[in-house]
Amino acid sequence: MQAPGVQNLWIYRPERTPVEIRKRNNVHVIDAVRPDVPVHVYAHGFGCSQHMWRHITPAFEGKCRQVLFDYVGCGQSDLAAFDPVKYASLASVGKGLQDHTGQTYRKLKDGDQANGICRRSLQLARGRFAMLDDGKGFSLVPWKPVMEMRLGKTLTATVRGGSVSWDFGMRRGPSIA
Repeated sequence: MQAPGVQNLWIYRPERTPVEIRKRNNVHVIDAVRPDVPVHVYAHGFGCSQHMWRHITPAFEGKCRQVLFDYVGCGQSDLAAFDPVKYASLASVGKGLQDHTGQTYRKLKDGDQANGICRRSLQLARGRFAMLDDGKGFSLVPWKPVMEMRLGKTLTATVRGGSVSWDFGMRRGPSIA
């Protein structure tokens, strides 16, 4: 049963069963007394595990459903499930996010422009990247420290000659009402 107001992020993938995912990511669910309570999902940072939430979860026991997991390669996850080749290129990371989110990944080429909300940052082997979401799809673009304050806001990135220029405001111009 799903709590009211919680978006179902399950994407049907016949090659993966819920049991395999729970085992791979060491998923633990702390159920609440009532089924109509909020759901808290605890995601740890790089180099950590779900163990870091041990002092937080007791405060919410019985008040909400709590889901804890370990990212693949961290904590008690199935370390054999981590495939470094799969995450070696930006395109493969984009494809993995596309499979996970159901949104279309758009790789940027020279002269391309991406507009969207900066949803999150991703730390990859080749550097930090921002995920720009335009509601239909997303692009991954190199991160700049000034973007930290702009998470959740609309940004425009333009690729020129291998570098990216940023516009941190909404563009004005004709619109269709």
